[in-house]
Amino acid sequence: MCRCLNQELGLVKADARTLDERAKALGYLRSCQTFEVAFMLHLMKDILRITYDQNISGSRKKEQDIANSMILLEVAENKLQTLRVDGWDPLKDKVSTFCIKHDILIPNFDEPYANFGRPRRKVVGHITLYHYRVDVFYKIIDWQLQKFNDCFNEGTNYLFNGVACLNSFDSFSKFNIRKIVKMAKLYLDDFDEFSLGVLENQLINYIIDVCDFDKRSSNLGRLGELSIKLVEIKKNITYPLVL
Repeated sequence: MCRCLNQELGLVKADARTLDERAKALGYLRSCQTFEVAFMLHLMKDILRITYDQNISGSRKKEQDIANSMILLEVAENKLQTLRVDGWDPLKDKVSTFCIKHDILIPNFDEPYANFGRPRRKVVGHITLYHYRVDVFYKIIDWQLQKFNDCFNEGTNYLFNGVACLNSFDSFSKFNIRKIVKMAKLYLDDFDEFSLGVLENQLINYIIDVCDFDKRSSNLGRLGELSIKLVEIKKNITYPLVL
């Protein structure tokens, strides 16, 4: 990434028509050739590598992908936690090796951190090691973990898992009564304690019916198609709470 950025800015500098344009391009190039930029790019590359599969799966629309998306989310969270605990030293060594190769100055991690982006190179109240490890490394990983938690809280997990369990794909292979009942508990206006008990009993009979006897509703692509089929074959009368 750093190499591509330097190449692009180098081309901008070479194609510049005026001294002012060349000076600006050279300034941008020099500002990118720093340990801080290299560190940030390598860190983001590691994080994006971890979250890529989950992001791609989450962009799909079919209900049968939801269960896999939830598993990939757990995998991504686990890998981010591992990166947070064990990834600092390997990342610092990787960035340092990169900087040595490309003649980029490596800071002294035991010296006070100087923020070059502030007026008069303002020195903050901690050492450089603290800045990169705590203010950057930990903070960015924690932010990504928090984003996962915000998007997929406990209620959302129950909802997604319940939807996946209801899907008829692969002959209701994901069907799980416990997870469906947990999802139903999110809708207190529709399911009180009594109706939850009735729902559980209907689910027990429903899955035996559609898997072992009347398979006309099996292997449909989406929940909408399943709902239509259940009405067509009158299962909505027998299992109204399931519908």
